[in-house]
Amino acid sequence: METPKVLPKGTTQEQWDQYQEDLARHNAYYEDIMPQRHFFETEEEYNSAMSEWNMNSHCFEPNHPGYYIANND
Repeated sequence: METPKVLPKGTTQEQWDQYQEDLARHNAYYEDIMPQRHFFETEEEYNSAMSEWNMNSHCFEPNHPGYYIANND
């Protein structure tokens, strides 16, 4: 999520800057641990690993400033 042009009520530019840093760190980490197809013997194993990776990458993504419901709720 990009920093909005008009900040939502109750948030600061510093919070959005920190969120952008945390999100970049999160994305870099999950890119590094993304399952690679050649490490799995079957398509089913690979799909299962990708499903788990996808769920974790979304659930543990940092919450944007002023969030109502956390990503892992």
